[in-house]
Order: sequence, then C-alpha cells, then structure tokens
Amino acid sequence: MRRVATASEMQDLDRRAVAECGIPSLLLMENAGAETVREILSAFPQISRGRVVILCGRGNNGGDGFVIARRLLGRGVSVRTILMERCATCHGVDSLMAHGEEVRGDARINLEILKTLGSAPVEMGAEQDAAAVLDALHSADLVVDALLGTGSQGPARGLVAEAIECVNRAGRPVVSVDIPSGLGADHPEPPGPAIRADMTVTFVLAKPSLVLYPAASHVGRLRVVDIGIPRSLWADGPAHVGILEAPDVAPAFPPRAADAHKGTFGHVLVVAGSVGKTGAAALASLAALRVGAGLVTLAVPASLNDIVEVKLTEAMTVPAPETEARTIAREALDLLLDLAEGKDAVAIGPGLGTH
Repeated sequence: MRRVATASEMQDLDRRAVAECGIPSLLLMENAGAETVREILSAFPQISRGRVVILCGRGNNGGDGFVIARRLLGRGVSVRTILMERCATCHGVDSLMAHGEEVRGDARINLEILKTLGSAPVEMGAEQDAAAVLDALHSADLVVDALLGTGSQGPARGLVAEAIECVNRAGRPVVSVDIPSGLGADHPEPPGPAIRADMTVTFVLAKPSLVLYPAASHVGRLRVVDIGIPRSLWADGPAHVGILEAPDVAPAFPPRAADAHKGTFGHVLVVAGSVGKTGAAALASLAALRVGAGLVTLAVPASLNDIVEVKLTEAMTVPAPETEARTIAREALDLLLDLAEGKDAVAIGPGLGTH
C-alpha cells in the first residue's frame, strides 16, 4: 500500500529527519525546490524558452518557491517572483501573506540569496488590487503556486483568496508546490477557493486531499518526489490512509497452474438482455470473464443474438424464445433450466426487462 501522510505526520517526519538523522532543514528545502524544477522541466520542456511567474507566501512553501526561482534562473529561464503581502484580515499561520521582513528561517535564507543574485521578488500588497496580480499572470507561460503549504488552516481569505481566483481565471498552466493553495492537507472538501493545478509536486508522501475527491480534482497530475527524508522514518509506521496498488490486491487471487485451461475455472450462465439493453447483457458476460470464469454462456432473446455475438468474442451465446417486445419469453424456461445444468453459477437479470 502506498502511504499517505497527514499534515501532522509530515511535520513530524521533517522534525525527525533533522533531529534524529542530522539532515539540515535547509537541505530539505533545497531538495524540494530542485525536485520540483526537475518535474517542471520534464512536464513543460518548452518553458526553458518561456516565462514563469512564481507566487510565494511567507512560510516554507514560499521558501520552496524561492529555491525554484533561483534554480530556474540558473537554467536561463525568465522568472518573475511575486511575494504577497501579509493580509491583516486573514486568519491562520500559513494563510497569512507576507512582506519580505516577515519571512523567517530557511525561507528567509533563500529569499536573501535571491536578492543577492539581483532577482528580489516583487512585493505585492493591499495597495495593489487583484488586477495587478492578473496582469502579472497574463505575462506568464507557466505559473508556480507556492502560496500556501500543508500547514494551512481554514479557507483562504483576503488577498490570497483573490490571488487564487486570479490564477484560476488566467488560464495559464499551473504547477502547485506540495499542495494546491487553498486546500486543507487532510480534508477531501476544499474549505474555500483553491488553485486548480495542472500538476502538483508533493514531497515524500501524498497527502489525503491530493487523493480524495473533490479536493483531488484540483491536483492535476500528481508527482510524489524524494527530498532526502530516509524511508526508514516512515515505511514501517501505521498507515491511517493509503492507496491500494496491484501488489496489495494480487495475493487475494489464487495462483493458476501452468497446465490449467478454460474448463478448469468454472462455467457461468448469464440470462440477460432485451431490446435496447444488449449492453447490460454484454457487460455482465465480460465481467464474469474478467473475474476469472473459464467459460461464459449468455442466453438472450433470439432476435438479439446476432447483436451480442458482435459485441462479445470470448462468451458463447444462446438465442432464447422471446416475446413480441423482444424480451425473454416464459417459453424459454425449459431451455434455461437445461442450460443451467452443470453450470457453477447463474447470473439473471441485467437488462432483462419486466416481462
């Protein structure tokens, strides 16, 4: 099962990577930005000749955005970085937008590096309206959303909510960093306006809102990347949410002997179909084959037999006496009972009608 981590679990993983493994948090941020750039260039190779607008907040998500800006600049990409101002009417730590002086920790270090390189972000605050954000977005070939991270609580408000709506209206390809801004990491319902990304690059493990709908409809293509947190810290822990994959399901299916044949795996009789409902009969027959039946016989109204023979390749068909309405007639009962003899299962009803 592919693990999915809640916001608190990811915070704990980050803390343990630093405290127990001695991995600098600054290195984790650098790796996050580097891996996001790698995914961006893989998915949008033409962007090396285009223009990228990166929207950054004041937390670690914005710090990832600063790393992305620096690394794209290093590859010769035209980058415009916008740092959103703190909004006094907003609530919650990560839903607050920031002036440069409010950026702290590792994010601050990466902000100062950008400034040293002569690529200081443009600070956009309450004195500018949403139209200014939209103007900047219209100049972009790609938008990177590094506004709000997994620690965001509650709906986006104020200028951040306006910025999210601007991104969604701009019609530009969007890559979200870790999580589309506006989603709650742990909740399947978006609490308010949320970025609709074309791709989301998340770190170490997927988050619940990235795989549970309707929030997952905002994610686009999901890429889960390694940023250097040792697998030993999370691989064996309890999984409160996980994604089933083929190896998880395979043990439920018994192995088949190499000398087995279609007669080894049972014979199903399907009694189904009426005029206009041949699809139901065909799908039921295909389903029986799909789950492993070796042989399938489909009994349908006689005039529909040629139709289902065109639809089906592996199933056998039997034309049965029918009514004037082209449904199976009562006179078919003896035939159906004979067909049922020796069968391992009988499925009756799909598209049969009410006669």
